[in-house]
Amino acid sequence: MNVPKSQARRIASQTDTVDVDLLLGELAMANGHIEWHRVELAKQIEMTNTLGAEVERLQADQTILLATAQDALECLIDWASYADEYFLVKHDFKGDVQRISSVTDRFRRNLQTGDTL
Repeated sequence: MNVPKSQARRIASQTDTVDVDLLLGELAMANGHIEWHRVELAKQIEMTNTLGAEVERLQADQTILLATAQDALECLIDWASYADEYFLVKHDFKGDVQRISSVTDRFRRNLQTGDTL
């Protein structure tokens, strides 16, 4: 914001105590502060946009990870059908499936609510 000297002089003459150069200096300083805030706000907006894009990318990655974990669990269950009951019990297959299922269920809920693991 540039204030012409004629306008500054008119304002100064109305008060008779204001030094025109002092008034212009203060206005220049105020303009500098406004410009600094404008630049900082632009930086914050850019950072917010960048973070928003990163959040979307991470959410997409989490969705892929969940699908992969669910697929792996299904494969584990399918392949277990070929194992002898003795080995399934000995290696706590049901417990493994329950633990993996609870993690994928929690992960799915967290994706839906936006929470973290």
